[in-house]
Parts: sequence; C-alpha cells; structure tokens
Amino acid sequence: YRLGALMNEGVSTVDELDIFVSTMESQQYLTLEEQSDIQAYFERKSELAKSLVTAADLLNTIQRTWRDISTGSSAIDNLLLGGFKCGTVTEISGRGSTGKTQLVISACATVQRYNTPSHQFQCIVIDTENTYSAIRQQEVLTSLKNPNASLQNIFVWKPQSLSELMELLKSLPSFLELHPQVRVVEMDQRIR
Repeated sequence: YRLGALMNEGVSTVDELDIFVSTMESQQYLTLEEQSDIQAYFERKSELAKSLVTAADLLNTIQRTWRDISTGSSAIDNLLLGGFKCGTVTEISGRGSTGKTQLVISACATVQRYNTPSHQFQCIVIDTENTYSAIRQQEVLTSLKNPNASLQNIFVWKPQSLSELMELLKSLPSFLELHPQVRVVEMDQRIR
C-alpha cells in the first residue's frame, strides 16, 4: 500500500527514492515490512537506472571515444569509407601472401598513433596461421615516431587448434572488460 502511495505521490525517480529511503527510518508511520518493500523497490529501480541509457547517450559515447581506424592504406580506407569501424566486425579475407598480415600490423600501429603516457589504445591479434611478426610490428611502430606506441599495447594470441580458438573467442568479452583501451581485435586467418 505505501509503495503504491509513494508512486501516486510522484516519488518514483531514483533520486527521489534515494532521499526518501535515507530518511525512511525517521518515518515512524512505516512498518518494518513497508520499509523493507520500499528499500527493495529502490534497489531494483537503482539497478535498472544504471543499465538504461538513451540512444543519444550511446551516440555521444561513440563519437567521443571511437574513431575510424586507418588500415594504413588510403585506398583500402576509401573502400571502407574511412577505415575499420570501431564496434563492428570487418572481415578481410584472401589467399596466402595477399597482405592480410601487413594490414593487421598496420592497424595495430595506427590505433596507437596518438597514444600518450596517460592514454594508451591497445589491440588484440589472433594469429591462427603463425604469420604475425613482432619484428615487423616494431618497425612499423617506430615509423610513427611516437614513443608511446609500443608492443606492450598489442596482445597476441596464437591458438593452436579450433577448440583453442573457440575457447579464446568465448573468453574475449571478459578480457575486453578488463582491457577497455582495446580498440581493435584482429584475426589473421587464411581462407582455404
């Protein structure tokens, strides 16, 4: 009854409920059961409020933090309308010796182009063909002339089997939560 009365009186936003809940113990007309119901309602509403965002908020976040990532080739960037799109999957496939690994290496460098000591973008390389070269990657990073672009910002995973690859892909979301600065996940794989 009291919970319905609160909502009818307009006490329904998280902020309004927060004020009410913080003074609830001094409200002598509420039974312990009613206080418990109101507290539970407040906690549910608070959790829901944390998980909801507007589409405008999402767009602002994307525009503020995500940029197209150059492939390192203006011709390929033009084909992709600016480069790799963050938050999307772009599949680059082809036969062996067609430049896929070089594209991976270039993208791992360009994502770090503007790194600063306090702002370090990172990338993940999933190398299923064992073709990724840290030596070549260092050469490309050095050409950026940014001391904050580093091999330390590149995670290289080399799964040895399909089952290992599947386990790695299953663990990827939790890894990304722990490493929010990762901007590119690339899988270097040859089509057969």
